[in-house]
Amino acid sequence: MNPGVEFGISVALCTYNGARFLSKQIDSILGQSVPPEEIVIRDDGSADQTLRIIESYGEVLTLLPAGERLGVTRNFEQAISACKGRYIALSDQDDIWEPYKLERLREAFEADSGLRLVGSNAQAIDEKDKPMGFDLFSAIALTDAEKDTLSSGAGFDALIKRPLFTGATVMFRRELLDAASPFPALWLHDEWLAIIAAATGRVRLLPDQLTRYRQHDSNVAGVKENTVLRKVSKVRKLIAPRHLRHQALLARRESLLAQLKTIDAPGNAIAKAEAALAHEEFRSGLPKSRALRIAPILGERRTGRYDSVDYGNREVLRDLLSSPR
Repeated sequence: MNPGVEFGISVALCTYNGARFLSKQIDSILGQSVPPEEIVIRDDGSADQTLRIIESYGEVLTLLPAGERLGVTRNFEQAISACKGRYIALSDQDDIWEPYKLERLREAFEADSGLRLVGSNAQAIDEKDKPMGFDLFSAIALTDAEKDTLSSGAGFDALIKRPLFTGATVMFRRELLDAASPFPALWLHDEWLAIIAAATGRVRLLPDQLTRYRQHDSNVAGVKENTVLRKVSKVRKLIAPRHLRHQALLARRESLLAQLKTIDAPGNAIAKAEAALAHEEFRSGLPKSRALRIAPILGERRTGRYDSVDYGNREVLRDLLSSPR
């Protein structure tokens, strides 16, 4: 992390062939009711007009030196590490921010000294800036139980099961970077920052739609409306081959536990991460035969880990039905 005097708000913006929408995003950041004191940009090797657009804004923007292609997570890690602000907001290259976004996020931190990271809801828009008729929370099927868990201060209990924060909506305290670095390759930057924040403090999701979250054919990690057809596709995934999925999940659990131990996180977070790793090790070792899985899965069900670190009956069903390869 670069040394420097802390000041108000920094924005970390990453670009890659984003010329189509970049100017609208930058203009919406510059037009904030509480403007950022710096906008740090790292480009990941754009071949379109992205760099020319950035350069047209002059010294208003801080463009980091070009380097090797890093991919989205390491690209954001580089941009974030160069920020000097007390609060760091993450920005995609293709959205539009509501004029009061940074003000509203900063207010959340000022109201809660233990808050480490805050995100918000967002309105989905298309390539022509038109609302698509759904919001971020409905697209990720955020449940009332998850909202309650987050609002109670037990965010880690929710995030150990699945990511709930979208980077385009997030702001965090700069000191979180010390606990979260380095970012592991198997985690997206936003989900990693959120779960480390929840392990070491409080996280919050605001219901306000503070971002117009653009969906188009080049999104790295967009969202879709939670339609009946999409729900059916989720059911089909339950019987999809499980080997590669569990391999990735196991590696993610291992990296999380290692990081929590490195930063001496609270014991309850470490215990929960250990339970999550043990659960994933169990799942990765299930027999190929569906019939032979029944008894061990029922035993694992009795430990409570399918509910405490996973998604309960849905994941029981996945482990019973999924093909081994």
